[in-house]
Amino acid sequence: MRPSLRAAALGSLLAACALGSAADPPPLLKPVPGSSAAPRLRFPLSLPKDNISDAVFKARVPKPKGKKGEYTEISLSVSSFPNPPTHTIQQWKAWGFEVPADRVGLLPEVVIVGAQTSAPKSAKGRDAEFRITNIKVQLSEAPGGDKGGITNALQVPFAALTGGNDRGAEPRFHVGDRFLELSAPARVLRKLDTSDVPVGEVAVTADASLKPAVVPMVGPAVGHDGAVAHAHLPVVEFAATLGFVGLFTLVFGWALARHDAVPLRDPGLRECLEYHS
Repeated sequence: MRPSLRAAALGSLLAACALGSAADPPPLLKPVPGSSAAPRLRFPLSLPKDNISDAVFKARVPKPKGKKGEYTEISLSVSSFPNPPTHTIQQWKAWGFEVPADRVGLLPEVVIVGAQTSAPKSAKGRDAEFRITNIKVQLSEAPGGDKGGITNALQVPFAALTGGNDRGAEPRFHVGDRFLELSAPARVLRKLDTSDVPVGEVAVTADASLKPAVVPMVGPAVGHDGAVAHAHLPVVEFAATLGFVGLFTLVFGWALARHDAVPLRDPGLRECLEYHS
C-alpha cells in the first residue's frame, strides 16, 4: 500500500472514531448497580418540575399517641448544609410530641418510600421503606400563637440520609429526572409488596456545547454545640495579643534601663576604645 493510501486510511479511521465518540459520549458518572447488602434506591421529588431549588420528598413520622404503625404525612427537605434539624414548638406539639425541658426533641424515625433499582425480577414488589432513626431536633417558640410555625415539614442534613457515609452511599441527584438515588444498608429498609413508586430512567441529552464542571459546596462553619458560627471581629483576640506585646516591651525596656548603654566604669573600656586590628 502506498504511503498516501495508508495516510488516507489512517485519517478515515481516526475520523470514524471521532464521530463514534461524539455520537455516544461516555457517562460522567458510572452507574452503581447496588447489592443485597446495600440496595440501590430512588426517591422521587415531590415538588413541581419548575422548582429545582429544594430537594423535598414525601415522608412520614410516627404518631406518638396513636396505634403502632400510624404515621403523619410530612414533607421532608434535605439540605446540603450540616446544620442540625430545627423546628418550632408549635409544630412539635401538632405532631403529638412532648416538649422536653432542654427543648431538644428526639424524633424516633422518619420513613421515606423509595423504589429499588436493584430488586430481583422474582420479587413481588420493588418498593421499600427507608428509615432515618433517632433524629435530634432543636425546638424554639415561633411567633403567631398556637398556629404559628406549623408547616408540616422537616429539614434534615444530607448526612442523615447517608449516615455520614457519603462515599459508601454514592448519592446521585438527578435534577432533570426528578429523583434522588443512593445506596442504603439493608438493615434500615423494609421491603413492600408493591411497585407504586416510579423507578424512572436517566435521560441523557448529548450536547456538545455542555461541559462537565465541578463546584465545591461551601457551607457555614458549625460550632461545638451544633450552632452556626457567624463571622465576627476578633476584638478579644486582638486586645490579648496587644497586651502581651505591650507587656514584653515594658519588661524589656525596664531591663535595659537598669544598665548603661556604655559601661563607663568598666576597667577595660579604655583598651577597647584604643584597640586597632
